[in-house]
Amino acid sequence: MNIEDYDLLFIPEGRTPDRMRTNVSLVKLARQAFEKDKVVVAICHRPQVLIEAEVMEGRTVTCWKSVSTDLKNVGAVYEDKAVLVGGNLVTSPLLGDLPAFMSATLELLDIK
Repeated sequence: MNIEDYDLLFIPEGRTPDRMRTNVSLVKLARQAFEKDKVVVAICHRPQVLIEAEVMEGRTVTCWKSVSTDLKNVGAVYEDKAVLVGGNLVTSPLLGDLPAFMSATLELLDIK
C-alpha cells in the first residue's frame, strides 16, 4: 500500500486498540501519512496508533479519556472536546461525535 495513492488515512474506532497499535504496517502507514501531509483522522482510542508512529509531539488532540495520559506523555496537548482539528489531523473521542467528526473531516478535505 502506498500512502501517496490516497488523500486520507482513517483510523477507525473498534474493540482492538492494542492490536492496531502494535500493527507495524499500520504504524508505518500513519507515519508516512504525516510525512506526506495527508489528512489523518482518528477516533476514540486510535490516537494510540499515532503515538506509536511518533507523530504526536506538539499536536493538540482529543481522544477517549483513558488515552489522554499517553498523549500527554509524548508531548501532545489533550483537550476534552467533541472534535479537534489541528493541521492535517482530525480527532474525536466517541462514535457519538461522528457527525461533528465527519463534518470536520469533509471540511478539511474541502468536500461540500
